[in-house]
Amino acid sequence: MGVFQLLTLFCLALCLSRVAGTAPSTYSCPVSGPNSGACSCTSGGVGDCSGRGLVAVPQGLPTALTSLDLSGNVITELTATSFLGLSAVTSLNLRGNPLDATHVSTTAFSPLTSLASLDMTDISLHCCG
Repeated sequence: MGVFQLLTLFCLALCLSRVAGTAPSTYSCPVSGPNSGACSCTSGGVGDCSGRGLVAVPQGLPTALTSLDLSGNVITELTATSFLGLSAVTSLNLRGNPLDATHVSTTAFSPLTSLASLDMTDISLHCCG
């Protein structure tokens, strides 16, 4: 094998190693409604909507999300449509939201068919006045 061919293989290997080690890019999630622009997402499937003063789960989140962080907001209710289209989510963080038990639909989590981890730490489920 000649020097030119070795150099070509070396450059190709170097380029491939840099592409493989590239961190996921971050972008503003295309959400709709009053929470428009409230979340950031990564090409790796992570949605970060934490600490943004949200009163509801944003609609129109990318369906490819596998992790969704809604912690530290002021979400008080979860409806049957709160998580529609998010069947790929395996990890959901609702930590620190003032959820009201009377406003959590019995089918709120039904669309999350891949859910494996749910963080509801620091949630005081207000109930039944």
